Amino acid sequence: MAYELTPEQLKEIKRVFEIYKHKDYILKDNLVSALKDLNLSIKNENEELELLQSISEFQNITLIVFVKITSELYRKIDFAIQLEDAFKAYATEGGDYISFGKLKEAITQSGPKIKEEEADELLRTLEFDGDRFNFKEFIDKEV
Repeated sequence: MAYELTPEQLKEIKRVFEIYKHKDYILKDNLVSALKDLNLSIKNENEELELLQSISEFQNITLIVFVKITSELYRKIDFAIQLEDAFKAYATEGGDYISFGKLKEAITQSGPKIKEEEADELLRTLEFDGDRFNFKEFIDKEV
């Protein structure tokens, strides 16, 4: 799924790449530090391991690969923001839950346009209690 970076994000990604580059690439050992400089920190060791496994085919991180990695992380951040907005708009007053259908409706109708297939893919990554999503539990676990 492609995520469109803003010109500002792309400029900042290139700036950080220039700081960390060795020849024409970033060494894998410096990737996490470079991401932290973009405020795209990795939350835990499992997430860091998952990221490193996803790029295991690359010895070094070229600018193109770095843009792909950061693009995916920015997409996840935007998705979390959309989830929060959807929760605020659609959750029952005082309730901790939002239904799968309402959450899907909210994220496909607001913010950057997300296609239904993309919404389904993103929603599959979340934990639901039956047909309900508990945003507060999600935030407690992820933040």
